[in-house]
Amino acid sequence: HMPAIKALANHEVFYFADQAIGRLLEYKDQKEVAAQLEDLQIIQSFLQDPLKGKSKAASLLQSAREKLIKQDSESAITDIISAVNLDKHYNEDLPRKLGIALFHMYGSQHPLTQEYRKLFDMAIY
Repeated sequence: HMPAIKALANHEVFYFADQAIGRLLEYKDQKEVAAQLEDLQIIQSFLQDPLKGKSKAASLLQSAREKLIKQDSESAITDIISAVNLDKHYNEDLPRKLGIALFHMYGSQHPLTQEYRKLFDMAIY
């Protein structure tokens, strides 16, 4: 039951973020969903809140936002990695936090994680 709820919340966050987060908040064992809830809240905030400033990192993240909404996850990830390379601390570490949240959501076996996680990790360190 719980894996299905988690999978549904991961999918919903791009379309119905409040509903996805609400679904996890209703779950009895909050310790079990705490990390996923934090990741979904980061993604929700990224998708809904205005980006600060006119920097190149902000432009890349705006591009990543548009691509995520259009389900072009691979291009979005490359934009996020580029934003991390430029300014990983932009907007309270948003590029770094967002990348981590997305890779957590995708899971270790997802093709995008397998292809891009190492590049992302090199960028954040």
